[in-house]
Amino acid sequence: NEIFNANRVFLDVAAQQLGTPLTAMGWAFETLSKELEANQNLKPITDEGKALVERSLKIVNDLLDAARIEGGKFGYTFTELNLSELVQGIVTEAKRIAESWGITISYSPAPEPIIIQGDRVRIGMALSNIIDNAIKYNTQHGNVAIYIEKAQKEPYAKIIIQDTGIGMPEKETQALFRKFSRGEKAKELEPNGSGLGLYIAKNIVKNHGGDIYVE
Repeated sequence: NEIFNANRVFLDVAAQQLGTPLTAMGWAFETLSKELEANQNLKPITDEGKALVERSLKIVNDLLDAARIEGGKFGYTFTELNLSELVQGIVTEAKRIAESWGITISYSPAPEPIIIQGDRVRIGMALSNIIDNAIKYNTQHGNVAIYIEKAQKEPYAKIIIQDTGIGMPEKETQALFRKFSRGEKAKELEPNGSGLGLYIAKNIVKNHGGDIYVE
């Protein structure tokens, strides 16, 4: 237990220490990129640097969130919220990322509002993680279709995120929501992923009394 606690504290401190300089580096690259709008030789380099910083920062934040989950410090604030509107907002943001990857996103909301008690930030984090995967581990010119509906068993809602992705064998899907678990094809496309996004998403869904699975 003492070793486990020491590892968790180390991850927590390391992630926080790395997060601050990475954020500053991201701002620096963004400013530099704007200043180089007219320089077609250097701008792609700054854009690539900014993208690498953003991916690195996501890994750091995933490590920090995983450490908080295991330390019982990943808190929740439940309020009444319109789930359909929350998903719509996330999809709108995701479309900008999807366009840069050549991916099309469609959203089919329920015919009526779906009101739940939930943590807006945490649910948004879970959905963003899953949609991010659907975009970045997709096939060329692929698509992502998102559906939301009231489940037959009230008061649950069902959100489906369907993509034309690279796929994975069934043995990999069984381990997909474990810490640091990543499919072999996903590693080939993005070697630097944390393998924590779906682990965090599962924790969020479970703490809302729900379930998450993949087909």
